[in-house]
Amino acid sequence: MSLNTLSNEELMSFSILAKNRKCRAPETIDRAIFDEQNNLFLMKNNDGITAKDFFISHCVLGLICFAVQEDVHMIGGQTLASAVGKINLKYETGLIRYERWLKSNDFYEFYENTIKLIRYIKINGEKFNALTIADDIILKQTQFDGDDPFGSPLDRFAVREEIYHQTYSLGENSVSAEKVLNARKAAGLTQKQSANLVYVDERTWARWEAGDRKMNKNIYELFLIKTGLFYN
Repeated sequence: MSLNTLSNEELMSFSILAKNRKCRAPETIDRAIFDEQNNLFLMKNNDGITAKDFFISHCVLGLICFAVQEDVHMIGGQTLASAVGKINLKYETGLIRYERWLKSNDFYEFYENTIKLIRYIKINGEKFNALTIADDIILKQTQFDGDDPFGSPLDRFAVREEIYHQTYSLGENSVSAEKVLNARKAAGLTQKQSANLVYVDERTWARWEAGDRKMNKNIYELFLIKTGLFYN
């Protein structure tokens, strides 16, 4: 399963439109599917979309729109799972919400639980890169199809926390330019390909490698997971 209907650039474009839209973001899948602006965006950017991809794309767009309107979206920021994990490390709360999210039995329940997590993240003053919701939905689809590479749902939380504790010293919030460069070379990807994987533009990735900007540790984590480097 792959979300081939929406490119990284299209998701970025949609997040900008979502910030300026006049109507409220859809809080259910049904509302997302019948959302006029979502439909217009899909019609403009996708040809020959299948019924399955149409449904999944609406899930992605609806949740991105909600995160943007709740002002918790940040390009280049951490993933939703990492944001919840960070809050849990501070206050020892949120794990039950996260477990319910991962154990959602269908996309209707998953959508509802994601809305709750977005609100939870906002209440606790965190932000995350809402574009990474596309990855969460793809992972959920593999689970529904019986092909979840991470095994039981909570394994995914454990993996992220393991990376957090083993890769970084306490208080370290960014990754060195050398680590960024070495990770990309190990993955055998161009800067543009690497940038697309973590939902940033090529210029941002280049600045990370040059040391002009610091990559957030959660983005590095996402890159390791998506390229399989963490498991090698």
